[in-house]
Amino acid sequence: MRKGFVMGFNVIISHRADLDGMVSAALMAKRLNRPLLIYLKDYDDEEEVIPSEILGCNCDVYISDISISQPKIGLIAERIKKIRGKVLWIDHHLYRPEEAKLLNDAGVDLYIDKSAPAAALLVSKKLGIDDALVEFAMQSDTWNIRDEKVFKLVELIDYLNYLEKDIREKPRLRSLPLILATADPNKLPTDDMLAVVNYYERLKDEAVKETLAMAKTFSVDGVDVAISYARSIISGTIAADAVQKAVDADIYIIIKDNGAMSFRRARGSTINLVPLAQVFGGGGHEEASGASLKINVPRERFYEIAESVIERIKPLLA
Repeated sequence: MRKGFVMGFNVIISHRADLDGMVSAALMAKRLNRPLLIYLKDYDDEEEVIPSEILGCNCDVYISDISISQPKIGLIAERIKKIRGKVLWIDHHLYRPEEAKLLNDAGVDLYIDKSAPAAALLVSKKLGIDDALVEFAMQSDTWNIRDEKVFKLVELIDYLNYLEKDIREKPRLRSLPLILATADPNKLPTDDMLAVVNYYERLKDEAVKETLAMAKTFSVDGVDVAISYARSIISGTIAADAVQKAVDADIYIIIKDNGAMSFRRARGSTINLVPLAQVFGGGGHEEASGASLKINVPRERFYEIAESVIERIKPLLA
């Protein structure tokens, strides 16, 4: 780790797309001294995972639940070199040794364990925090949700991501880690949160029906790939879960109207989805990965685009 400076503030950068990222940020907010700046990022932010406005600052930066396995990790490392403070990166996704070396050479303290069920668990270990929110994160990130309130929080984050998909600052999302950090976990979600979630659920029911109606299965060298379309009102995980329950296949791919992609595999399958996602500049876990086509996908062009996706991943399934 690079030597620390006298810091004016701490910066938290975490994953905006799921509860694990929000909980990771909340745990950091509980542990770190204020003032804080919180940024929520995803794969499509590329080098802007490290925001331009913190380059050159005297600040400590804490990154969580964001994979280091990204096409532009070299540019990210160069941006980190411009930060005059320590940088801690905590994650649980797969990565390559050369990606870790780039960040180590930039002075980053990496704390990565790909076997961990959630990044929040690693944050709690690294920063010495014992918190009930960690269990929420583990249930959501392994999609082994046993508590209804965890599912409601997942739904809330999905809806806020949808509402703020075109808003750079994402004010409602950015406030959520601080709300989680100060709330009693036993009183989550709040009544206000539940009102928002109930409205969202009515909207997404129609979108799920559309996803199921548009599902199509391709056979690639004995591997059945179910691929379908989803509107951004529902997450890739929700769409994939619905298709998985309705269609028998080995791999499930969801293509959303904004170009986002979700990859899931059937229970019992040993196909590694990370290389498939990497074809499209993404990454993740062997059993669940994500990427982006970086184009909008109109409903009327879905099947044409789906066939092109199948053609691009065929060599990896042969």
